[in-house]
Amino acid sequence: LELSALGLLDNTAMPSKGAAAPSKAAAPGPGIALPTPSKRSASFISRVCADASSLVELMARTPADDLTEQLQAMRTREMQQLWGVLAPHAEALIDVVLDEAEPTDTGGYTRAVGELEAVVGLIRCTVCADGVTLVPQLLHAAGCLHDIIFELDGDEAAPLQDAIVRLCEEWWQADRPGREALVPQAVAYVLVRALGADATNADVRRVAALRGALAAIDFELGASSSLKKLLLHALICPRFLRHAEGKRFLVGLFALSDRLVLELHAAIKNQLPVCRPSLRSSYAALYARAWRAASGSPSAGVIEGCVQELMLAAMHARTSAMAS
Repeated sequence: LELSALGLLDNTAMPSKGAAAPSKAAAPGPGIALPTPSKRSASFISRVCADASSLVELMARTPADDLTEQLQAMRTREMQQLWGVLAPHAEALIDVVLDEAEPTDTGGYTRAVGELEAVVGLIRCTVCADGVTLVPQLLHAAGCLHDIIFELDGDEAAPLQDAIVRLCEEWWQADRPGREALVPQAVAYVLVRALGADATNADVRRVAALRGALAAIDFELGASSSLKKLLLHALICPRFLRHAEGKRFLVGLFALSDRLVLELHAAIKNQLPVCRPSLRSSYAALYARAWRAASGSPSAGVIEGCVQELMLAAMHARTSAMAS
């Protein structure tokens, strides 16, 4: 809001030299007041419902704290009204972006990407705002965005892609309803980032922060095969084996599925003859921690069987280095 438009700034000329200056600025008159959050939220909803594309401008000019106040002032009915317009608009924008992966009308593609970024920004602010109800239409929009994470290509869509993933991460960490539906693609994305040649420890920490989300995925189903391959890749990645959060993440994998435990064990066995001694020590510590963590659980027997197999292999190793 422009303060001058509200009569809070005096645009009269400065006093001339020698004129007496006022002791302090005049206070706003008793009849002048900033609109309440509920009135500002009503105006926000009215603008967006009249023209969903106006969300880009509204998000750009509204400070985060002010937007949070407006969202917290919205009743459930108003939130449903807002997302009753924005959810189908987001779906239409997704169609534009995916249909024009190699856009000929670059202006339309760019506008669609920009508007989707505004939608994602509004959802992220809503998720992080205390006491705000997440209505079904908003959940639907978030699910549609989650499903296109790996369909977004090119440098222009990269910021949108990362923003969607961060939305899914924040949703999970805020323990909001429906979070289980927003983790499969997000976990895969952060794993790909962490396994890249230019990955950093921050990428590993980002993966580790989502370790609890893996429990929401059924690793007995064939649909999880791509994610399993990424997890097995993380198991042989030195960056994960040397980082404290990475080790904690890898230990947690042994609690997800008995079938996955056997696949993890097979991958480690293939690495032991060729990896560095320091990494063999890391694997030993990994088994020890997983074994202790599984004590009393149904998977304890599977992990014990893996450890016993390694002990037997050490007894028959050709070299003392391998036996240790």
